[in-house]
Amino acid sequence: MGLQYTVPNKDTYKNKVVIYGSIADRAQKPLADAEVYLGDAHLLEKTDKNGDYIVVIDKGEKAKGLTFKKAGYKTSTFPLKEQKDVYTFMYLLDKQ
Repeated sequence: MGLQYTVPNKDTYKNKVVIYGSIADRAQKPLADAEVYLGDAHLLEKTDKNGDYIVVIDKGEKAKGLTFKKAGYKTSTFPLKEQKDVYTFMYLLDKQ
């Protein structure tokens, strides 16, 4: 996937959670234009051509988790339960 990032200065995102991720199918093929939502209602970002995205949310909104949507794939939610300021992960979506 090749997601590259620099962890920002702590003060830049005080009281925020930074999430760097990639979305791919089960064959680990990147999914471009997959939608990343806060909970299931607020669109935060769409993935780029490599399936990568970066979002920043308030710490208080972390309990809503992230929901991933892409036409032809099952909608899936990832809970943000750990006490972290920065998350990095790859999420795999299943075809419908």
